[in-house]
Amino acid sequence: IGWLAVSRGSGLVDGATRIDTSAAGAMASSQPGAIAFAQGFAGAPVLLAGMASLAEPDPAGLRLGGLGAGGATVFVQEDTTFEAETVHGAERIDWLALAGSGTLSGFDSALLG
Repeated sequence: IGWLAVSRGSGLVDGATRIDTSAAGAMASSQPGAIAFAQGFAGAPVLLAGMASLAEPDPAGLRLGGLGAGGATVFVQEDTTFEAETVHGAERIDWLALAGSGTLSGFDSALLG
């Protein structure tokens, strides 16, 4: 996915699928941190999450530590290619949580003309 545009908030999509998207100010660092879902999920949802900032120049990625109906535990893991140090400062996190299972698909906006 090159990008995904979703309004922040929680609720139902098409009256059936529970959805929760990131709240402003969610942060993660090299220390595990919690994401709390505003939406009441019956079980662990499908979660798409990523770093939405680049506070430090070291290459890093968001990692999932745990996932449940009420939230997730995430942390930022630095790449060790250029140095062994892996402490990473706080980055802003965006996420999309969806209840249920199935295929998530999109389209190439360039095809719209």
